[in-house]
Amino acid sequence: MNMSPIRPKKKKHPYDDHLDFEALTPRRLSKPLMVTAHLFIPIVTLALWKGFYVLACFLSPVYFTSLWHWHDPKKSSLARTVDIIAVFSAFCYSIYTSLQLRREITILWCCSSALQACVFYINGVLFSHQVEKPNALVQAAYRQEDDDDDLVDWYKNTFSPRLHKSFIQPTWPMTRERELAYCRCIYVHMVFIHMIPCTLAIYCLWVA
Repeated sequence: MNMSPIRPKKKKHPYDDHLDFEALTPRRLSKPLMVTAHLFIPIVTLALWKGFYVLACFLSPVYFTSLWHWHDPKKSSLARTVDIIAVFSAFCYSIYTSLQLRREITILWCCSSALQACVFYINGVLFSHQVEKPNALVQAAYRQEDDDDDLVDWYKNTFSPRLHKSFIQPTWPMTRERELAYCRCIYVHMVFIHMIPCTLAIYCLWVA
């Protein structure tokens, strides 16, 4: 009786989720953002206690939409769209609220908001150059060369000169550089978009 050789089970690549081009970031990396989203609970509670009821109404949805979006972050999803609308609405109304408080609080709140907006923009530009543009080229390569087993090398050699015109170096799926780009994006967002603004907002509402 002929016995075919038993092939060892192929080991799963640790970064194979980089090839999910619908994902904004790998789901396994977004957990810290779900944790820090809970900072909106003390802000809403404090806003209600201090009598800022409209502000609390604007901030409450942000907590739920953040959890919804970062539970499984996708580039084109209803959760992301709703989260962006909720965050932008709360951002604008919180600045309006700060203008009605003491001058020192207004300055602190507006400076925090300006920092938040600048970091969000810079982080988005880096993410676009390091992740989104290379991913778009990968998808274009797959559409053109469906049967090529060496697509990664092919599109890197073909398209790298275009991306290297920028001083921001692109990263490629399933590489350590791409993993670090995802981590940088997530932890910068966590610190400068969740933790610092929420902490300062709690302080401003507490002393208001």
